[in-house]
Amino acid sequence: MDNIKNISCPNCGSNDIKIGNKGIIECLSCNGKFLVNVDDNLINAINRIERLKNDSEKTIKSGYKYNPSITKDEFKDQVLLFLNIIDEAPSYIYDELELSPVNEIDVPILEATGHSEINYSRMIGNDKIETWTEVKITKYPDGSEHKENINHSKTVIDWDPDSGMLVGDATVSRYSTKFDDYDDAISLKRNNKDISNLDDDILDEIKIDDNLIKELKNEILNTVFRENISYPGDHVKNETYSGNTKINELNVVVLPLYELELTLRDKTITFYSSANSPVEIKRKGEFPPEDDEEENRKHIEELLNEKKNNLKKPKLIKYLSIISGIFFFILFLILGIEFSNTFLNVSSFVLLFIGIIISAIFNSKIKKIDLEYNTKIDDYNNDRKNRLRKLKTDNYKRYINQK
Repeated sequence: MDNIKNISCPNCGSNDIKIGNKGIIECLSCNGKFLVNVDDNLINAINRIERLKNDSEKTIKSGYKYNPSITKDEFKDQVLLFLNIIDEAPSYIYDELELSPVNEIDVPILEATGHSEINYSRMIGNDKIETWTEVKITKYPDGSEHKENINHSKTVIDWDPDSGMLVGDATVSRYSTKFDDYDDAISLKRNNKDISNLDDDILDEIKIDDNLIKELKNEILNTVFRENISYPGDHVKNETYSGNTKINELNVVVLPLYELELTLRDKTITFYSSANSPVEIKRKGEFPPEDDEEENRKHIEELLNEKKNNLKKPKLIKYLSIISGIFFFILFLILGIEFSNTFLNVSSFVLLFIGIIISAIFNSKIKKIDLEYNTKIDDYNNDRKNRLRKLKTDNYKRYINQK
């Protein structure tokens, strides 16, 4: 640091200087510029000191970037394999797809470490048992009476005000809302340890606006509160808290994402993932249907209509048996109450029993028909699925071999 103190302006002799790129020095007193023979390490060290003199809530102290663990070509190969695995991709996809170049997107994730001092107030409730005794008096015809003590109890909540102060530190992270579409692929919990430090000039290009600082402060405050608050009662209500938060340090982690667009029959599907492990491919957009989609739909409708027609007769007999069973059940009740005619009584009971038997037989037939057609539809769908999967796999192998 002695070398830094010895640098002075040749024009005015001031030590109030600023060192820029390539050793160009600017005097902040007279605005003169001159060159000195200093190495890059010294220049970077001075620039770093100058940067950190700025407001800690607006200046990023340090940053690094996760380096991709796979190449763009490897990501493209993974997407092609992914298309072969998922059922949603049609069988003809490898014959007609158009792929864009793989795009690398750098997502700066801002990490803020801050300190919060929080005042809170609330009502704490504790369950307690209230008991009381009720005197029950029973009077008898002879004029005497009997007194009985009946004990009762119930749970009530005893509310008390509670307030206090919490102090703590927390580290939170946030990235720009323009990357929200990639939310399911963005995470700081990476397995890849291959990182590279970011130069100060790159850090200076990252813009920190007031709204972002406000969001980070609120998140720090909420995190400190959640991590330090305790709940001594059984219940809590009317909880409020507020406090002062100071961001002490800002750092940034750059997470690389890969993105690839696929165009198929005027539809665009986007595939994206973290470029470093774990690589989990996500997608946005819908695939066009299979070529036989309309034929498949019509065939399923035909099977359903056939099933419906075959069920009409057994359902009709089943419902008639139920209705007649109910009728004879009512008749049996009426005859059993109003008449002593054994023949009619027994006849109504027999007809009721026959109605129940017929209903059970045709209900079983309905279930059999239903199962038969459901099996037909399942078998048809499985055969079609296996046929399309094999066709797509064959197309995938041919596509890869032609690359």
